Amino acid sequence: MLSRLRKYEFIDALRGYAILGVLMVHSAQSVQPSHAFLLFAMARGSLGVQQFYIASALTLCLSWQFRSAQEGHPI
Repeated sequence: MLSRLRKYEFIDALRGYAILGVLMVHSAQSVQPSHAFLLFAMARGSLGVQQFYIASALTLCLSWQFRSAQEGHPI
């Protein structure tokens, strides 16, 4: 029987930041920010999609590594 997969909280945090970035981009399309830093952050929020994919790929790799040690055919 497989032991339980380890849950990494930092991956959930990365996903959360990615989602916030995407929300900021979509918000910037409706509301023009008045502060330069907020404008910069909202423009860079588009990287949230890529960050979400990278966090998901990291999760898949860690799961694969765990299953490789536990199963004969992990894929």
